[in-house]
Amino acid sequence: MSFKFTAEDIRLFAKMTNTELVMIDDKTDINSFEQQLELLDATAALKR
Repeated sequence: MSFKFTAEDIRLFAKMTNTELVMIDDKTDINSFEQQLELLDATAALKR
């Protein structure tokens, strides 16, 4: 038996389990990606 999960399946699972999810693909710009992670970390710190 084999299971094939789509990116949307994984996103939904992360949302349901309140898990942070980061997806990287061939369209990901590393500089923008790093900036977004830093912004998310700062936002999370403010919510604590």
